[in-house]
Amino acid sequence: MEIYLVMKNNLKRNFFKKSTYIIMFLLPVMIAVIGMITSGISQSSIRVGIIADDVVFRDVQVRLDKYENIDYELADARTIHTDRIMNKYHFVLNYLDKSDSEGILNEIENLAASGLDKNANKLSQTQRMVSMLMTVYMIIAAVYATKIISDKNNGTFQRFAYSGNSRKKYALGYVISTGLIVLVQITVAFVILKVFDKEFALTMFKSAEIIAIITMITTVYGVTIAFLSKKDMNANICASSIAVILSLLGGTFVSVSEMPSFLQILSIINPIRWIIWLV
Repeated sequence: MEIYLVMKNNLKRNFFKKSTYIIMFLLPVMIAVIGMITSGISQSSIRVGIIADDVVFRDVQVRLDKYENIDYELADARTIHTDRIMNKYHFVLNYLDKSDSEGILNEIENLAASGLDKNANKLSQTQRMVSMLMTVYMIIAAVYATKIISDKNNGTFQRFAYSGNSRKKYALGYVISTGLIVLVQITVAFVILKVFDKEFALTMFKSAEIIAIITMITTVYGVTIAFLSKKDMNANICASSIAVILSLLGGTFVSVSEMPSFLQILSIINPIRWIIWLV
């Protein structure tokens, strides 16, 4: 009963304003539409970063200028690892180390000549959308769960515990209420994608499985961040920062196989990497 009361009270607080109902519906719609638009835009050029002295750079420039679908620039060796993680370049030609830059250059020319694009991110459109939804709702779940912080600050949480109730019941009430909100929104997003996006290739059973997993992980994540934070702003910043980092390390923007070995090891415990793998 205590769990139900906490859940009911939190749902009422989240939907105290009528505008919340509109936002709750529009948010997944916007995410799905934006995802379809961005995923549907095909990359028309190959981005190349070149690390070389002026003489070598001019020689490479002469070769690459023959192709209209190659964008290249002189890259900074000090930030090249970050640039690769952020998927700034599809290829890097580093003539200052012992890498096979000539072989890579030949591959680039072959791709450009055939009109193909080489993207380090090998995700399908379905995987990319699922990854994006999970990242977004890790942040949104924390926003919904931040009512916990005000409960702790005004003494509601303490009074609940002093009345003989377990703190776990209070937390579970928040998990259920937050999970219900997230579940509805993610389901709406999946339905839109399933109906309007032909590239969204998931069966009904698989969609239900992915929705359940995303809801569980994002809800627990959001409530945990809220419980550990003392201020709403701290919770939102922390939730956003960690979610973005996990998305980067999970392979949303660049394939895990393209990352340095230590980042590949870190990504093993990353839920976004495994949700992509499940898709």
